[in-house]
Amino acid sequence: ERALGRAPMKDVFQRSAIDAAKAQELSYDGYSEIRQRRDRLFGLWAAEQLGRDGMAAEGYAADIVAENFDNSGDIYMLHRVRTDLRHAGIAVTMPDILTQLSRAEVAARKEAFQPM
Repeated sequence: ERALGRAPMKDVFQRSAIDAAKAQELSYDGYSEIRQRRDRLFGLWAAEQLGRDGMAAEGYAADIVAENFDNSGDIYMLHRVRTDLRHAGIAVTMPDILTQLSRAEVAARKEAFQPM
């Protein structure tokens, strides 16, 4: 095949596998960035409900991002926010919380795809 000026099929398949792996990694990185943005926005919403602003709100949002990252799942983050809100005497349902998480995801995706 080299005599014909073409790469051997083995090389083509290896390049395709490498390209696919790179695309998957970039896709994961993009998803991870959006997820972190979403979690931060969600954390800022929860902080606002708790009466926090400025650095206190940013700190709370950072804790929420870390909660989701450390425990690898939305359920832990959602439980944390729900518990924090309940302890503060704020009546909020899980559907309300999930609605806010969805809104944060939409906003995070918009932010991620805005031209700089």
